Amino acid sequence: WPTFEGEEEYNHLEFIPWVNRISEKMGMPDEMITSKMLLVYKGVVKDWLEELMEDTPHLTWNNIKESMHERFGTDAWKDTIG
Repeated sequence: WPTFEGEEEYNHLEFIPWVNRISEKMGMPDEMITSKMLLVYKGVVKDWLEELMEDTPHLTWNNIKESMHERFGTDAWKDTIG
């Protein structure tokens, strides 16, 4: 699995589809994907995820993806999605 550090512009846009493809092929439930993120997130992103997990009971991969777009998407990227 690749790591995700949230430091490069738009790198969440490459990371999310990769996780989607692998998790679908492997039939991974949300709980497994979420726990795997603790291993592949690094630095500030890992700190962010740990805080998100504390604040969000029953966190799903969809919750994480939405939050990643909000937190790590640039203003220019956000403008393109409305």
